[in-house]
Amino acid sequence: MRLLVCFSLGMAVATAAAQLQPAEVQYIGAEKPLRGYRLGDECFVPIELLSSIGWDATLRSDKVTLTVAGRKVEFPHRTFAGSQSIPFRKAMAEFGGETEWDRIGRVLKAVAVGKFTGGQIKFALPVSSVTLDAGKILEIRGAKIVASPVQIPKGLKIQQGPDGVRIISSQYAWEVPNGSEQFSFSLPAAPMTNPLPVVENSGSPVGTPPPVTTEPIPIVPVEAPIAPGSDIPLDLIVQSDNATSSIIQLRTVVPLASAPQLRMIEPNVFELVLPSVAISITNPDAAKTAGVTNVSVTKEGTNSVIRFILDRPMGYEIWTDAAGVSIQLIKPAIGNGKLAGKLIVVDPGHGGKDGGAKSGVAREKELTLKVSLALAEQLKAAGATVIMTRRTDVFIGLAERAEVANRNKADFFISVHINSTAKASTSGSITFFHGPSAVKELLARCLQQQLAKINGLPSIGVWSDKRIYNSGFAVLRMSKMPGVLLELGFINHPNDRARMLQADFPSSVASAVVKGLKVYLGDGK
Repeated sequence: MRLLVCFSLGMAVATAAAQLQPAEVQYIGAEKPLRGYRLGDECFVPIELLSSIGWDATLRSDKVTLTVAGRKVEFPHRTFAGSQSIPFRKAMAEFGGETEWDRIGRVLKAVAVGKFTGGQIKFALPVSSVTLDAGKILEIRGAKIVASPVQIPKGLKIQQGPDGVRIISSQYAWEVPNGSEQFSFSLPAAPMTNPLPVVENSGSPVGTPPPVTTEPIPIVPVEAPIAPGSDIPLDLIVQSDNATSSIIQLRTVVPLASAPQLRMIEPNVFELVLPSVAISITNPDAAKTAGVTNVSVTKEGTNSVIRFILDRPMGYEIWTDAAGVSIQLIKPAIGNGKLAGKLIVVDPGHGGKDGGAKSGVAREKELTLKVSLALAEQLKAAGATVIMTRRTDVFIGLAERAEVANRNKADFFISVHINSTAKASTSGSITFFHGPSAVKELLARCLQQQLAKINGLPSIGVWSDKRIYNSGFAVLRMSKMPGVLLELGFINHPNDRARMLQADFPSSVASAVVKGLKVYLGDGK
């Protein structure tokens, strides 16, 4: 299940294991659709197609730099059908556009968003424009206009149709640049009135200008401002809710001064900190059908904190766009949600001619094997099937370790290691995942949380393996299932080494890993 929570407050790890489907994008002014792939609610478009819509893409090992209308933004990429692809919906949101799937869910419609600002209408994305009727009517294909509390000149009417927006001026002519480049345009000075509404779905397709009407222009009264000191009401709206995807929006009538901050409390609990604002949620129970069991608000000084409790652990991604802030909650595929019956590959690091790190009498290859054997026994006792990449002191190549898991279609891959550093003062455990991946990061968090409680060493946290190498760790990069690499402590730190040499250390680590797997699967608290 994928849960997308979108906060429309005036202001991002990944996609879930879901069925990959062919899809196409209808982009602003493009001669033909862009063919890509739908995964969950995201649409991935091959990088090589972006030049056809004027987007410049520079590929690096782990990211793509997109340049659109002079603005550069970095995005992660994924490989589908041999093509490196970018998350198109996320990119459109970042560059100031909007996207929406059609009713069938195979065609993604992309539009540029224009906003009235100081007497101008500005677009962040290139658009196609056509003027008709002696300059009195302006068509903008693949675009929409956002009404805002900014005064609009009298004598102007906006019609939003299925193919774009039409702006009708009964008094003034437009001055519009040629071509389909990024542009802004302004109206001559004129008497001002209250904002005009955007007429949604006029039913008149762009290309057939409607007759200019002389009917009085409707007036929309401006809402009274919120009284000083009052909480700002926040509406929670469930836009969609099905077996694989739920979309929830939180809307408020005024923008935030700065972006919210995400805090991950437990694998199934997260908080949003809204800086320097007091809010109250009008309908906190609205999201309960979308994988959320509770939503509450507390105050921390001048900040508001919204806490979400989920019905099971999920992965997280947060990003900001023109609409506000979005949080993507990704529920991994877990079968029946039980550890019993799962196939797990346990990989004791190093071995044979590769001894790994050492300090005093401690040898990494020996410690990792002891922990791994204890882990295998506890996993089997919990009903899981275990395959070990080695059970003795032998050398196994990195590719073969991952291939053992791939050949056997394992549910999880767990590689056990002991750390070492030039600074002997560094102490504690780290759990690595191959990212960006919300599902793999969630597994790492579940395991690291339990290790911090049980193994008696400090917790450094959860890290992406790309923090160490640009390409990540080979065993995690090449294994196809959710996997982690455990660094259980620093062998050259005296306290860490002493703890790792204690007789109960292997069993305590094994208990933590088993408990963490159960939490990930929803099989334990």
